[in-house]
Amino acid sequence: MAIDAKKDLYSQKVNKALIHIQDHIGGQLSLECLAKVACLSPFHFHRIFSAYVGETLHHYVYRLRMDRAAFKLRYSKDTITNIALALGYETSAAFAKAFKQYFGVSPSQYRVQPTKNDSLQDKVAGDIFLSPEPAVDLPADIRTLPEQRLLFIRKTGHYQEAAQQAWSALMPLAYQHTLVDEQTQFIGITHDDPQITAAGKIRYDACLSLRKSLKTTGDLGVQTLAGGKYAVFLHAGPYYTMRETYQHIYGGWLPGSGHQLRDLPSFALYLTPHNAVDSAQSRTEIHIPI
Repeated sequence: MAIDAKKDLYSQKVNKALIHIQDHIGGQLSLECLAKVACLSPFHFHRIFSAYVGETLHHYVYRLRMDRAAFKLRYSKDTITNIALALGYETSAAFAKAFKQYFGVSPSQYRVQPTKNDSLQDKVAGDIFLSPEPAVDLPADIRTLPEQRLLFIRKTGHYQEAAQQAWSALMPLAYQHTLVDEQTQFIGITHDDPQITAAGKIRYDACLSLRKSLKTTGDLGVQTLAGGKYAVFLHAGPYYTMRETYQHIYGGWLPGSGHQLRDLPSFALYLTPHNAVDSAQSRTEIHIPI
């Protein structure tokens, strides 16, 4: 097998494992289980995963669980015990020990006063643990959406940089396979909170709605966007100001809304044509799973 073909095959296998992890973050995510998902031997999968992702499988799963726990502690009213069980820990004590090792404080301390993990050197000053925004008049449109299949490419890093890289990689391939028409939806999935996750580890998926079968290659993958109830907010303005809108949603709207967050990532539906200049005229719908 040629080197490029083998690299392409391994990329697809790692993609399958990454999607399985994000969809089953509280489930059985052993090396043996994920190697089976990727159709590789545990010996080879462990080395291939580390080479592609830049982390060992154990640390990757541990980090995602801790980041998800921090998000729940900040923005949900779930008990610490329920958070622990939802993330695959058998006891709250085991969860609390793991959480303190990662963030340096106990879950209960973190819930009262969120703090950064000083060992995460690639966080960005000024982008860590912003104070919640006061309540503002930010109207939410509550919608129930069907699930849909998405073609995607994932990049990691600061959201703005990762988004630009992901769309630059996805769009030429989309046009090559004639996947773009007037009905195509352009979606960005933001898996991580920049106030919690180290900037270099933030995951961003550039996605297109997919209505036909397609054999994926290389970094291209297919995932299912969960259906169900979402609170939808209109962001008017450039993409780089979206962080302020998210702050208003989580710090202003959510606490008094009476809604609880579902354990799913939010996503952005870009209403402005994808090839238009990002400007004050840009319009984006932010979907928050509730």
